[in-house]
Amino acid sequence: MASKGRILIVDDEKDIRFLLREILEDEGYDVSEAAHSEAAYADIAAKGMPDLVILDIWLENSDRDGMEILGDLKRRSKTLPVLMISGHGNIEMAVKAIKIGAYDFIEKPFNTDRLLHLVSRAFEQGRKRGGAGRKIDFVSVSPDMQAAIKAAQKAAAGEARVLITGAWGTGRAHLAKYIHQESQRAGKACVSIQCAALDAPTLAEALAHEGSVIFRDIHKLSASMQADLLGRLNAKPEARVMATADAALLDGLRREGKFLSDLYERLSVVTLVMPTLQDRRADLADMCASMIGGYFDAWGLGGPVRVNGPAIDALKQMAFEGQALELEALCFAAAVSMAQAGRKEVTPNDFASDAPAAVTGGEGVASGWLQTDLRTAREAFERWYLENIMARFDGNVSQAAAFAGMDRTAFHRKLKALKGGGEDAEAA
Repeated sequence: MASKGRILIVDDEKDIRFLLREILEDEGYDVSEAAHSEAAYADIAAKGMPDLVILDIWLENSDRDGMEILGDLKRRSKTLPVLMISGHGNIEMAVKAIKIGAYDFIEKPFNTDRLLHLVSRAFEQGRKRGGAGRKIDFVSVSPDMQAAIKAAQKAAAGEARVLITGAWGTGRAHLAKYIHQESQRAGKACVSIQCAALDAPTLAEALAHEGSVIFRDIHKLSASMQADLLGRLNAKPEARVMATADAALLDGLRREGKFLSDLYERLSVVTLVMPTLQDRRADLADMCASMIGGYFDAWGLGGPVRVNGPAIDALKQMAFEGQALELEALCFAAAVSMAQAGRKEVTPNDFASDAPAAVTGGEGVASGWLQTDLRTAREAFERWYLENIMARFDGNVSQAAAFAGMDRTAFHRKLKALKGGGEDAEAA
């Protein structure tokens, strides 16, 4: 089933978090939880701004209380709906929370029906006001990327179906979301679905709204689901349909008769090509500064980020076989290195530290991980991540666990397992 959206629960009571998660996940929401402000900000740093925050006013063992977090979240995103919860609430506190920007206020023990009603209304308000989260923007001096942006803006002005092709990792789905954002449907839902796992109920649900649907990796769609999707497109669904694909793989399937020609024609009314990073080397410095700046904003560090000349030269020498995903992983490593040193200027050393590149034998961050199985790649990243977080907090397990959004015991067990060769790598 397609997710209705992401909700972050911030409450110091474990039982309350568990109960809320059970209720909301049963309703089809994707739920994260945090026991205090540090874990909440760590979740936002790792996953981006949620669609809705359910926030307890009174938080024990937290650097910030709920009212402080509310004020900070509303400064970051004026359209983010925040639902306040308290076991000690009164009308005066409720009015204060709403004045700061809370969507509404509910007391513990809460009524489940009222909670779900408020959550549904809050999501609808978020969509009407343009939705929560970071605005997608493209700034480029690359001719190929400028052409893609111009074509995307033209597509956003219409209602035609769009097929976006390009290499894996270039940001095809990102461009599709940009089209939705710039279109007349921007205030409505934008649902992204991975075609490899698509089934009939999910397809029917995805098309049953007035927003946009992005079918990712359409070349992975099974034969039966190709026929199902074709039939639904012929019935002219309310939702606008966009799709992404690897052009070479899709063309090969079409030649072999394994992808329906009629479906391809209906999906490719407008076709866009997302250029590779190899064709966008002039954009690397700006992309790097933007990505690291985004991490700094999420971590509360703020301030502009500058990429110095030698670092720009180093970026331009990299192969980036993993495309934008590899650059993003590289920038995350650099952001951690810079945060530890208290710097806002990117240097070549930030790319050559004990970051993921070292794990891959110097072959590039994501591309090296892509040469191995998921478990090995995940363990390599987790080992690097935990070691760097421990270094950032001078070996303080409690602080590192809070930043990572993990229980201290689970964090310590994970750290011990990875240091010992991964014997308990699935823990936590």
